[in-house]
Amino acid sequence: MQGKWLFDKSELLLNLACTTKQKEKLIKARYNAEHDCLTELYNRRGISNLLETSIAYRSPFELMFVDLDGFKLVNDTYGHTVGDQLLKRVGERLKQLVDEKCMIGRFGGDEFIVIAHTCRNQNIPLLCSRIIDALNRSFHIRGIGSLSVGCSIGTAHFPDNAVDQETLLKQAGMAMHLAKANGRNRFQTFTPDLAQTLHRKVEIRHRLARAIENDDLNLHYQPIMNTNSDKVKGFEALLRWSDKELGNIGPDEFISLAEETGQIVPLGKWVLNSALKQLSIWQREFDSELMMSINISSIQMHATFAEQLLAMLNFYNIQPQSIALEITESSMIFKHGEVRQALSDISKLGVELHLDDFGTGYSSLSMLHDLPISTVKLDKSFVHGSHKGSKAIVQATHAICEKLGLKVVAEGVETETQKAFLIDCGYQYLQGFLFSKPIPSNEVESQFLNGRQSYN
Repeated sequence: MQGKWLFDKSELLLNLACTTKQKEKLIKARYNAEHDCLTELYNRRGISNLLETSIAYRSPFELMFVDLDGFKLVNDTYGHTVGDQLLKRVGERLKQLVDEKCMIGRFGGDEFIVIAHTCRNQNIPLLCSRIIDALNRSFHIRGIGSLSVGCSIGTAHFPDNAVDQETLLKQAGMAMHLAKANGRNRFQTFTPDLAQTLHRKVEIRHRLARAIENDDLNLHYQPIMNTNSDKVKGFEALLRWSDKELGNIGPDEFISLAEETGQIVPLGKWVLNSALKQLSIWQREFDSELMMSINISSIQMHATFAEQLLAMLNFYNIQPQSIALEITESSMIFKHGEVRQALSDISKLGVELHLDDFGTGYSSLSMLHDLPISTVKLDKSFVHGSHKGSKAIVQATHAICEKLGLKVVAEGVETETQKAFLIDCGYQYLQGFLFSKPIPSNEVESQFLNGRQSYN
């Protein structure tokens, strides 16, 4: 067989051009298949391919699952266009933080993945802290201004924690959810014990729903004392839950979980209804001037909250001035419009609003001026003197509140010495174990309401 080499320069150039274009199309198609069009980071498919390759080469790495805190609020408030701009800025900031040994992807929604190939001199906790600090800084969004989000991070290690990508992603995701449940804006490393912790949280969630439905919760009451008269001014209603299988579950554990899952709305309604029902009985049978202080979450304060509250007050024949709603400082750091309007509507009813845990680091003095607060509750840590300069803070808080025309309650009073110091500072209302721990309604009646309202 004889061959013949045809040399046609134009045909050769054409073939080369076609081949180059085909290669460019293939490269572009592969890039698009593995990258997110919004952030230009790896997408879920690209992340999967990276993990598959790293696992195949047995190269140790840390899988970091980064989930934004507060992104849903931004999306709901400003719309998806602004949300997309924010996601793009987050991606850009993440790329600036890491070196060539790290690969970044957008897993979906507001979730990002960082794959950090580990070596002896690489500090994963430090990298997590840097990411958290970076995403805590505000982002400038065109047409809006500055917006802030935070993030929660979960990490899992290959091969120490798992040797397949599905398990690694699951473990890092579990760790991230625990970081959120523990207060957000932090990171959590996966450990075998963590799975048990998350299993307990799932159990609590399901059993709490059943407890609300079956009325298997209880309120205990702690007196608030008027030091001018040595009599009970009122009581704070505090939620207690004892489950048949899980035992006594502390409010710090299940209330934060209820806020995360949205169960705080039906739970808060149960607390409000039960506390008002009890107050109506005590006012009718013992003292018509008794007050009740009830804790609520900012999540409960939707547009019709004040209207529903008024209906409950009318049902139990309770004057609005007889109750106070307590809101923590931390919940007021997000004073978006609906919450501010709800606070205003509540105040217009005549219901008192108390700012709880004052001084724990979230609020500014402008909050006392801007919000319809009637009473400040000084955090017990200052009463106990656990902060540097606690005594000065105790004195200054009372002086500021007095100037602003606000009442102030000191929480966590446990000793006669603390009581004497607070009275000397001008505090009229005190609360704490010195007077009583939180107790059931029948003990309240026997200890405080059957003609024994005085503290001796």
